[in-house]
Amino acid sequence: MTGWEDLTATALLGTARRAVDLTGLPEPVAVAAGAPGDRDPATTLLDAAALAVPYRRAGRRPAVPAVTPGEAAPDDDVPEIGPAASARLASLTSVPQGPTERLLLVEWLGAAAAAGRGLPPRALPVLLDLATRDAGVAATLGPVLGSRGRWLAAYRPDWARLLTAGDPAPGDGVPADPAALWATGVTGERRTLFARLRTADPDLARELLTGSWGRETVEDREAFLDALAPTLSPADEPLLETALDDRRTSVRERAVPLLQRLPGSAYARRAAERARPVVLARTERSGTTLAVAPPAAVDRAAVRDGVRVKPPLGTGERAWWARQVVAAAPLSLWPALTGLPVERLVRSEVADGWRDVLLGAWTDAAVAQRDRAWARALLGVAAFGPDGPRLVRVLDRGDRAGYVAAAVGDHLHRPSHATTDLLAACPGPWPDVLADRVAAWLVRPAGPADDWTVRERLRLAAHRLPVHHAAALSAAAARQAGDSPWRAALSALSDTLSFRHDMLEELR
Repeated sequence: MTGWEDLTATALLGTARRAVDLTGLPEPVAVAAGAPGDRDPATTLLDAAALAVPYRRAGRRPAVPAVTPGEAAPDDDVPEIGPAASARLASLTSVPQGPTERLLLVEWLGAAAAAGRGLPPRALPVLLDLATRDAGVAATLGPVLGSRGRWLAAYRPDWARLLTAGDPAPGDGVPADPAALWATGVTGERRTLFARLRTADPDLARELLTGSWGRETVEDREAFLDALAPTLSPADEPLLETALDDRRTSVRERAVPLLQRLPGSAYARRAAERARPVVLARTERSGTTLAVAPPAAVDRAAVRDGVRVKPPLGTGERAWWARQVVAAAPLSLWPALTGLPVERLVRSEVADGWRDVLLGAWTDAAVAQRDRAWARALLGVAAFGPDGPRLVRVLDRGDRAGYVAAAVGDHLHRPSHATTDLLAACPGPWPDVLADRVAAWLVRPAGPADDWTVRERLRLAAHRLPVHHAAALSAAAARQAGDSPWRAALSALSDTLSFRHDMLEELR
């Protein structure tokens, strides 16, 4: 028996029938309860019980589980930023992340990566937490994490998911046993491995993913399909066909545009056969007229290939089906079918009011298939429409800026949603051809500074104009009347450009 069980038994039988035994009790309790002197056994029993109860509750040291220490943080593989840049980073992360602070932080991270610099250790937890809530920070954080940041991120699942393949660290390669890491690695490690294998050994990357596809989480299946896009090849077709049968809509919807970029695939042949009877060319004395014969129904094969049956609110059912069927077909089908070049096709007459549907379908196809020739042709008829920004993003960066600079022209002097949207389609820093056009408008501003489309252009300019424009804009602000809204707007813009200039200089 234990000491407590001895006390319990004595209490039940009574001290007259059973002696009080303190030998099994913890030493401090036994010593205190069995103090010398002529004591009544019942008193000794009660004292022992009174002392033993709190001792049992609070008198023991808590058990300490055996903990295997993790590996120590490695030395960083990128040089740390200097004191001035570190202080700037602390100021950007210590304030609430509004739109301006977020954009500045994303630019700071990109500039640090371009300079080959890493983060101070104290900044790692803050930035990893921000990246879990902000896609822009997540997309630019990887290259500056360094080996120490990646070591830290692996200890928390939400941080580990940020270690995506698109952000490999300098000098990192494929491990000696990629199959072992694929089988045992955490989410971030496996995504990083997959992207690196897509460059180093695409066949092995495809083999590993194909073998584990049915066991991957939905989020990982989505991420791996996204990682296929930069190095997509015809050999990926079987895996993408498997993804078309996935139970999750989000996975199927990622596979469809990838298959649309494989013009020789079985998907492309099915889509072409489905679309061929939908667009008809009629040659008349006045020229070629196109006609649209929308599908009468959508079968299961079309649904598997990504055609959605239920149209959006306000769109007719057959118009919705026609747009999707035409959009899925290879764009090379239409010049071959009609004998017309792309430039004439997009400007052709379309009978019975189907022109918007047909142009919308070709726009969807140009975006999905990344066809620059079609994008340019469609911009000729739809630059200032709602699809203009989507088409601009298909162009190369240099072509994009040049096209937008020419297109916006005098439109900068007038409030216009379309003009603002075209500017937003050009990432910063803007090349000179576009930056000089925008700066020329700002130096001699016209229109209401408080219109929201103009405010949005000012916000874009603050983060996408090259920083050397700060002085000219400061001078332009000084020329405005003291109570002019443009004075305040241009001053704020100049201040942001100056802030960015100092921020970038600190990272050199």
